[in-house]
Formats: sequence, structure tokens, C-alpha cells
Amino acid sequence: MIKGTEIDFVVRNSLKALELYKEIFDIKVVEATEYPGGSSQQFHIRRSVRVHVDAASNISSLEF
Repeated sequence: MIKGTEIDFVVRNSLKALELYKEIFDIKVVEATEYPGGSSQQFHIRRSVRVHVDAASNISSLEF
């Protein structure tokens, strides 16, 4: 069981987003996966907060 805070959000490509976050923030990568069909997700820790980023190709948002 995880205790604390987790932030969940969706982007077009979470692995590309992860590379950008590594450049901007001091993060610790917990897990990064790439599934068939372009699906990917990643978890990282930023300032004691667990961040879950999931990919969805059919969203309207900023592209990474």
C-alpha cells in the first residue's frame, strides 16, 4: 500500500514526457513501461510525491 500523495495524469506519450521531466526536475524514476500499440506509462517521484503518467493517443492536449 502506498501512503502519501499520488498525482495521475495523461499525455500522448509518457516516455517522451519523462525525458522532458528529467531535464526540468530532479526526479527518481520508479517504473517506465512501453506496451504494444503505443501505450506507455511511467511512475516517478518528485519532491516526495509519486507521479503516475499514462499515455493515451486519442487525447487533445499539448504534444510531447
